[in-house]
Amino acid sequence: MRNQELISKLLEGEIDAGGLEELNDWYAKRANGAELPEDIAQRSGEIKAGMWKKLSKEVLAESPEKKTIWKSLVFRTSIAASLALAVLSFALYWMAPVGNERMIVKTNTTAEPMRLTLPDGSAVWLNRNTEIRYRENFSEKRGIVLEKGEAYFDVERDEDKPFTVKSSELVTTVLGTEFNVKTFENGNGEVAVAEGKVKVSGSDSTQEEKGYVLTVGEEVVYDKASDEMRKAVADLDILLCWKREKLVFDGVKLSKAFAMLEVRFGKEIHVVDAEVNDCEIFGMYEDEDLAHILKTMSFAVGFEMEFSERDGTILIKGKGCR
Repeated sequence: MRNQELISKLLEGEIDAGGLEELNDWYAKRANGAELPEDIAQRSGEIKAGMWKKLSKEVLAESPEKKTIWKSLVFRTSIAASLALAVLSFALYWMAPVGNERMIVKTNTTAEPMRLTLPDGSAVWLNRNTEIRYRENFSEKRGIVLEKGEAYFDVERDEDKPFTVKSSELVTTVLGTEFNVKTFENGNGEVAVAEGKVKVSGSDSTQEEKGYVLTVGEEVVYDKASDEMRKAVADLDILLCWKREKLVFDGVKLSKAFAMLEVRFGKEIHVVDAEVNDCEIFGMYEDEDLAHILKTMSFAVGFEMEFSERDGTILIKGKGCR
């Protein structure tokens, strides 16, 4: 799954000999392009020539240092041609339009969830600071890239055209279901299922067999540092509260209520006195802001709150449970 990093370094002229060898080994395992999309495999000569020109003139020629990297690493290891194809095949498949095809980009810069209808009739909700993109001919090949943030998908079923979402280093494949996908700034990622069933695997083709099939209430958590994914039980009340119109606390412990508020409002809540976490809270909130919700909670349970001007953290103090 680390191939995206190596490809980016190659394009930036920052890759070392070990990285080049690792990337070449990965490409060699793809049986000389047999697993590449058909349109890419048919244009391999054109792609190699184009990438050779791009790497030599547009990227590595930016500075004497990068020219040195080009000469000492690429020519010495004699793998520029295969790497060129690997790089562009990856880019064409996941990152760039093919031919004159346009990419559609949707971004939510507001503080509220944004609902969109995709060309195939599927619905997607974008959390704040979230961006997705997809090809203009989306109905022909239903593929979404979650560039950043978090999105919830309600997919129209089409057994002939699976729906895929790439996020972090994960690829989620479904026929028709509802699921939540999140990617973090540090490269970690999560996929949780609210309805139906999905398959989650690594974006590297060599990692597909290591994927998981998830059903309702299950999630996959990806850790970039270890390059590993694990299957776990998902708390959908917490994970999905960001897109629900109402916040409902039906006798839940404050520890869970605070976690839901953190997801909903994107603020960090730190409990100083741990006893507060075991208190139960009842209530329903719609359109109220975080300060109002915490204030009513403090009256009901008996705790004090303090806002940190330095980093925006909210401190919760007191034993509570009165």
